[in-house]
Amino acid sequence: KQSYNNVWTDVVPLPSTHGVALTSPYGGSNPPVNRTFVPSDRINWTVQWDDYTPVDYTSPSVVKDQITDKRPFWADDPDPKQVQHYNKLDGEIDRTSFHGVYYVDEHTNRPRNPVGRTGMTQRGGLGRWGPNHAADPIIT
Repeated sequence: KQSYNNVWTDVVPLPSTHGVALTSPYGGSNPPVNRTFVPSDRINWTVQWDDYTPVDYTSPSVVKDQITDKRPFWADDPDPKQVQHYNKLDGEIDRTSFHGVYYVDEHTNRPRNPVGRTGMTQRGGLGRWGPNHAADPIIT
């Protein structure tokens, strides 16, 4: 038996969105960035995996806008140590997660995906360290 969100089950259910978090190569990366393969029995952080070596990747478009040559307004500083408040409101940025409180590494100040391993660290194409809340309106 394993625990997921404090509920003991025989099988740990993963949100359907975590399948996207395991897709390789990483969507939109050019050249393609391949994640470290994560077997389904090693996704959960409670499973010991001493030689886990995820790939570091942040999209260049998150670091610097090609037109302005500056960091985009929607992106955090590349250094996660600049983030002051995880798991709560950080100024006007909501850093809470729908999955509850998430772990933040005390040495790197990087938040860890609360659902499990993804084979990649850093931000990928996401602007924020931690949760990236977004609403994409669809007009028909």
